[in-house]
Amino acid sequence: MDIINITDFSKYYGDNIALKNINLDIKKGEVVSIIGPSGSGKSTLLRSLIGLEQGHSGIININNMNIFNNQKKIPKNKLREIHKEMAMVFQTFNLFPHLNVRDNITIALQLVDKTSKKEANKIADDLLEKVGLEEKGNSFIKELSGGQKQRVAIARALARNPEIILFDEPTSALDPELVSGVLEVISSLKDTNISMVIVSHEMNFVKNISDRVVFMENGEIIKTGMVEEIFDKNYFPRIESYLNNF
Repeated sequence: MDIINITDFSKYYGDNIALKNINLDIKKGEVVSIIGPSGSGKSTLLRSLIGLEQGHSGIININNMNIFNNQKKIPKNKLREIHKEMAMVFQTFNLFPHLNVRDNITIALQLVDKTSKKEANKIADDLLEKVGLEEKGNSFIKELSGGQKQRVAIARALARNPEIILFDEPTSALDPELVSGVLEVISSLKDTNISMVIVSHEMNFVKNISDRVVFMENGEIIKTGMVEEIFDKNYFPRIESYLNNF
C-alpha cells in the first residue's frame, strides 16, 4: 500500500528549475533514501512533501490525502492534518532554545493534540530513553552537543506517533565523531513500520538502512532502484562517478 504518491511534480524559483516532473511512490513502512549532488533538489522535495514549499504543477498525495494539485494552495486545516501523520528532522535541528529538552518534545502534544502535561511528559521521557538522553530532560538546548540536539529533534519527531518521518541531511551539521550515534538512533526505527524518506550523504548508512534508493540530479530523478541496483549492479556511469567520491 502506497503512503506517498508524487506525480509529475515540478517546482521553480524564477527561471531556475528546482524540481522537474518528479514521479515517486513510497509504500507504507518503506525506507527510501535520496542521494545526489548538492543542489539537485533533494531537500526541496522533502520540504514540498510537508508543505513548506509550494509547487507549480503536479500532484502530491499523502496517505490518500491530496495535499497539492497543480498550484492549488494547501488550506491550513489540511496542513495540520498532514503534520499529524508526518514529521521532519532538519539539518539544523530547529529546536526552541528558550525551552528545555522535555518541553521541546511536549509542546506540540499539549498545544495541538491537547495531551495532558502528565501524559506528554511521560511520552517525552520514554522517547528520551529511546534516544539515549534520559538524563537530559531538564537541560536547555545550549547545553547539548550537536549530536544530542539531533537526537532530541528525532524524539520530537516521534512524539506524535507519525506514519512518515522525513530526514533532511540529519548528520550534515555534526562533527564526524557525533555522526554514528545519530545514525544508530535512525537505524533503530527501521522495524517500527514508520515510512522514512532520508536525504543523506552517508553512503554506508544509506546502503544499510534503505529498501530503495533514489538518485537525483538537476532537479530530476535519474534512477530509482533497490540498494543492490544502485550500489552493486549499477549501469549508470553518472551514478557510479558520484558514488566513487565516497
